Amino acid sequence: MTDQGSRGLGLLFGALGGALIVVEGWVDFVRGAYSAAIGHPYVALNAFGGFILLVVLGLVFIMFAVLGSARTQDRALASGAVMVVVVLVGLLLLGFGSGVLGLLGSLFVLIGGLLFLVAGR
Repeated sequence: MTDQGSRGLGLLFGALGGALIVVEGWVDFVRGAYSAAIGHPYVALNAFGGFILLVVLGLVFIMFAVLGSARTQDRALASGAVMVVVVLVGLLLLGFGSGVLGLLGSLFVLIGGLLFLVAGR
């Protein structure tokens, strides 16, 4: 596979994974709004915190996926390294335990980061 093909697939997987993580954040927002409506303020606060974390993290992953698909190999290598490290730290420490979409999104971002690392070699 050519470097441009690897970067294109890396962009696809990275952006799709970031979008799935953002969707999981919005699911947490709805869960938090429902919890606040039925009178569970601490559960709602936890869900709103998860919403902020997942949306920001998903947007950062999308940004690095777009940055990695740029022209130079150095950007692809740097973006791939950042994506892989952040996903692995997130999976090991944070757990992304809020739902299936976050886990699937982080797996897609990991695949996209590995493709960027292959394209940047």
